[in-house]
Amino acid sequence: MPSALPIPDDLVDLQRALDAARAELNAYVSETEAARRAEYPDPEQIIERQTWPADIRERHLALRAAATTAATAVRHHPTMQQALAEGCHPVTEQALKDAARAVDA
Repeated sequence: MPSALPIPDDLVDLQRALDAARAELNAYVSETEAARRAEYPDPEQIIERQTWPADIRERHLALRAAATTAATAVRHHPTMQQALAEGCHPVTEQALKDAARAVDA
């Protein structure tokens, strides 16, 4: 198995931004789903519960776009492109995730 490429600090920052964007999106979806369940608790209200108003949909789409932009930045970073070319993308990606989630000492 090939070794991971060295992970530069700017790539770690991009991964942290991606993690934050995904966390914000996931939190928003969870909060929205919980609020809609509380507002429309009856099982027969599934359509109302699952049909989000325009303002909620717009915020959701904006958060998804931010997460997609962050993921694209990570994917297009020269180190990740090199990892793809050299066949060590999976281990480099894992090393990146580990580095981004490590607590600074």
